[in-house]
Amino acid sequence: MKTDVLLRIIGSCRTLEESAARVYEALATGAGGAPGSLWRRLADDETGYVRYWSALEVVIRDSGSPHLFDWPFSVDDDLRARAALAARLQAPAPGDVRAAFAAAARVELLRLHPAVVALLQYGNDLGGMIGLDSPVEAIGAHLGALVEGLDEQAGPGPERELLGQALLELWRELRRNASLGTTDALTGLLNRRGLLGAAEVLAYLGRRQDTRLAVLVVGVDHLKEVNDRHGEPAGDAVLRGVAALLERGLRRSDVLGRTGGDEFTVVALTPTDTPDVDVTRLAEKLRQAVAGAVWPEAPVTVSVGATYGKLGGATARDLNELLVAADENLYRAKHKGRNVVVVSERP
Repeated sequence: MKTDVLLRIIGSCRTLEESAARVYEALATGAGGAPGSLWRRLADDETGYVRYWSALEVVIRDSGSPHLFDWPFSVDDDLRARAALAARLQAPAPGDVRAAFAAAARVELLRLHPAVVALLQYGNDLGGMIGLDSPVEAIGAHLGALVEGLDEQAGPGPERELLGQALLELWRELRRNASLGTTDALTGLLNRRGLLGAAEVLAYLGRRQDTRLAVLVVGVDHLKEVNDRHGEPAGDAVLRGVAALLERGLRRSDVLGRTGGDEFTVVALTPTDTPDVDVTRLAEKLRQAVAGAVWPEAPVTVSVGATYGKLGGATARDLNELLVAADENLYRAKHKGRNVVVVSERP
């Protein structure tokens, strides 16, 4: 996906938020009491959302463009059209409460687009890794405040009730779809697609910082035997438990995902001069965390294959080579007897 197209998409998202902030600021200026407090709160929310899009733009400029949309040019056209409509929205005259809420509903409907929510979710997935503060968790409360204000201040009515429900349900559905695209339903971790998208950003950052990137593939030993002896619910519980232990043993800047039936992948930067020691220490830490835990049915262990190396100009290719090498080392670890770590440097 070309970076300039994604940057245009992000620019349209920012314009949508700027337009919403402008409308809410105008509504707050002409209102007092409870309506004025509501509009001021929503305007402040939108100002924060604008900052998010500006921060995401910096990340994409620095790190390159992940593949987020199958049809990016169509997304670009659609969002630019929405941004143009939002930019023309005007706040109604002060005192017209129903018209004020109608304007607010229009601007919110324009910004509730699948691509907008996908980019909010993407930023949320990257948040701990690079300190990007996505407002995706806060927007539900933002919309809830608008709907509550609609109920309290615009008076009862089936049309207004239906509008409020539609706004909230649209947000929930868009959020649900965005999460399904990058999240593993069983463990709540990133799935393979989500991990690869986040890893691309980390890889680009590693290349710019001239540091090494480490990839660890963690495989649960004998998971099939757990399923056969104790049933699939027991196997699912093992996977959730391993996911929690791995997550607890990593830094916020590390990327973790479930990338196969019994496999998890970790991608991390290794900025020190002893990457072999650091990667081995991390792999052993994760292995020991699982082996030392108390399991209800039977002991659980993992094998870990890891590799590390500096990235060249072909970042995506180099990242793929690290993923392949780590997977090969996992195969070696399993053939060494399992509950073993194998680490090597990519040539």
